[in-house]
Amino acid sequence: MSDNKVLLAIYLAIPEVENDKISERTIDGQRRAQKEGCHVTKAPFGYDKCRTPLGKSSLKPNDNAKLVLKAYKLFSKGIYTAEEVRRRLRPEGMKMNKQNFSYLLRNSVYNGKITIKPHGKEEEQTVDGLNEAIINDHLFNKVQEVLQNRRTQPLIKKRQERYPLRGYLLCPKCDRILTASASRSRSGARYDYYHCQDGCKTRFRADLCNGELYQLLQSFEFKPEIVELFKQILFQVYNEKDLDHISRIKTLNEEIKSIEKNIEKAEDKLITDAIDDNAYKKISNRYSKLIQTKKIEILELKSLTKEVKRHIDQGLTILSNLHTTYFESTVEIKQKILGSIFPGKLIFNGKNYRTAKMNEVIFLMTSNNKHLERGIKKQTAKNSDLSNLAPLLGLTSTLSRSARSLSINFSSKNSNTVKQKRQPCGCLSCFMLLFLDSNQGPSD
Repeated sequence: MSDNKVLLAIYLAIPEVENDKISERTIDGQRRAQKEGCHVTKAPFGYDKCRTPLGKSSLKPNDNAKLVLKAYKLFSKGIYTAEEVRRRLRPEGMKMNKQNFSYLLRNSVYNGKITIKPHGKEEEQTVDGLNEAIINDHLFNKVQEVLQNRRTQPLIKKRQERYPLRGYLLCPKCDRILTASASRSRSGARYDYYHCQDGCKTRFRADLCNGELYQLLQSFEFKPEIVELFKQILFQVYNEKDLDHISRIKTLNEEIKSIEKNIEKAEDKLITDAIDDNAYKKISNRYSKLIQTKKIEILELKSLTKEVKRHIDQGLTILSNLHTTYFESTVEIKQKILGSIFPGKLIFNGKNYRTAKMNEVIFLMTSNNKHLERGIKKQTAKNSDLSNLAPLLGLTSTLSRSARSLSINFSSKNSNTVKQKRQPCGCLSCFMLLFLDSNQGPSD
């Protein structure tokens, strides 16, 4: 009887062992195909399965590829969450859940790479795929940087488009922040109001407050000669930065050559059996990633100057048409615009606005504004009425300081070593970058 149990155990174990062997052979076959650049799983969104002329499994972009590119471009700006991008593109045909969209932003197949998961003693590897890339390396790495640096944001209630000034108005009677809501008349008509709380009866019609603010922004007349002066200062600052970029590119190229020599040394050791194949793969993968990172930084530095000049032209154009930009933006962007122009809260007295503080550079770049009662010292108002020639030196100094701040912010924004800031700090630098990020859609 005992002998029968042994035979039965062997009989039952043989199919299981065979299944394990088949599984291992399947996995090994898939990994070999992946190492050759083949895609062996289901085609991701934006691709269709196909075969190369040699009969190898690959992918080809389909009509949805443009949506993938648009999603990457929007998310790379750093001002939208993944969910905001997903909802924005859903009406255009990108119908997927949150989890799948999050994976889409991390999937290396979109930039022409195949990621091979670790198995056994082999570590994770990334190889060039046979498929055509939808996203270039620069954009893909930019998105990964945003994903890596983004922290969990607190839950924010959905802002209503009817109340862009909610949270930005102070009560003229009790200095508390006004909220907003709608009320119905006896006839059933609905009226929106900004109003105070806790017993204070201050309230203003929302359409009146919104309309007066639009008139206020429309009254900002940016002096063409000052805008041109700021533009020239910005170009001058970035021309100085170019020298630093050239030096950095030279250093990076030298570092790449040094790493390539280390890879050659590892190859020599592999040939002489000083190291085994697994050790060589670990060394090669580590150095390859270092080289890739440095090459991406070189590409960013080379494209930075061209990109900066385009951003300066577009940013100043947007700034010169401030009221139009505000009117056409979403409520989130409108509130960021307000926070950038007016670091302090606004007070509406029923007819016009006043504020304790306004962005210094924007104030200098605009003509005198009759619509705004600025609650500042009389000396400041007196100085603003001086001749255009007297404060020119101080104005140039202020614009130069802002230009250098913009240079630092923009360099940080494009650096892989500096975390991106989601919210603007209120200076003109972040103000311009905010507009460029939020209003420039995909150019392709």
